[in-house]
Amino acid sequence: MNRLLLVLVFVLIAPMVKIHAASYIQDNIVSLNDDDCSYTLDIFIDTEGKYSNSADLIIKYNLTEVTILDADPLVDGVQIIPGNAYESYVYNRVEGNQIKITAVRFDSINGRYLFAKIPFVAHTKNPVFQIQFDGLDNTYDSNIAELTTSLDLLTSVHNLPIQTSNYECSLTPNQINNIVLPVKDSSETPMSIETIVLFTVLVLVLLLAILLLISKLLLTKRITVENSKTHQPLAGTIILLSDNSKYIITDKNGQFRVSRRYLKKKMIVSKQGYQEQALDNGIGSNNKLLLTPS
Repeated sequence: MNRLLLVLVFVLIAPMVKIHAASYIQDNIVSLNDDDCSYTLDIFIDTEGKYSNSADLIIKYNLTEVTILDADPLVDGVQIIPGNAYESYVYNRVEGNQIKITAVRFDSINGRYLFAKIPFVAHTKNPVFQIQFDGLDNTYDSNIAELTTSLDLLTSVHNLPIQTSNYECSLTPNQINNIVLPVKDSSETPMSIETIVLFTVLVLVLLLAILLLISKLLLTKRITVENSKTHQPLAGTIILLSDNSKYIITDKNGQFRVSRRYLKKKMIVSKQGYQEQALDNGIGSNNKLLLTPS
C-alpha cells in the first residue's frame, strides 16, 4: 500500500518538476535621442545552467504606442538589433505588431547574454512589449532549445514596466525612417564555454612549458667536453655521475647539460681514445672539460 502511494505521489508531482529552465528578460531601456523620442530596449536570454544552440523569440506590441526603427536599411523589411548571444540571427523581422527572431550557434551558450535590442520611437509614456510565452513546451511561442535534445528550455519571461520620458515628438513617418541608429559593436560577440575552456587549457600548457624551460635554465648548467690539444668538441663522451647510477652522453657539439646539484660531486669522464678522468670534486666554475688523447 505504501509503495503504491509513493508511485501515485511521484506521478502527480513529476510533471510539475522540470529539470530544464531558461528565461527571456526585458532589462535596461536606453534613451538614444530626446529630440526624436528614440529608445532601445534590451532583451536578455538566460539558460540558467543549461546549454543552448538555438532560440526563437516572439514579442508583441501596440502599433499606436511605438514605431520600431529599422536596424538594417539594406535588408528588405524592418529588423531589430541582434545581440551577442548567438552567431547567426537567421530570421529577424518585424511583422505587423510582432517581432520574430530565430538565432543559432554552431557551438552553444550557457548563462545570460544579450539576445537583442529593440530600437523604437515612443508615442506614449508606458509602451508595452510582451514576450509571447504560452506555457511550458509550447513550440508555437518563444523557445530556447537545449543543445543535445533540442527540448524547449523556456520556463519563464520577465517583461519590464517601461516608462519613457519623451514621447511627444510628433515625427512624420519620413522623419522616423531617417533616424540613424548607433553602429553595433561586433566585438561584443562572446566566446562559448568550450572556447573559454580550450583557451584556458592552452594558456596553462604554455605557462607550464615556460616554467619548465625556466627551471631547466636555472637548475642546470651546460658543459662542453673538448680535446685538450685541439680544443675540438668531443661528441659521444660518457659522463658517469656520483654514485654510478646515472650517466650522460654529450651531443654532437660535445655538450651536455647537468643538474647543478651534481656540479660538485664525483664524476668519471671517459671516451674511447682518450684518458679517463675521475673528477672527485665535480666540475669547477669553468664550463669546459678537457680530455687528453691516449
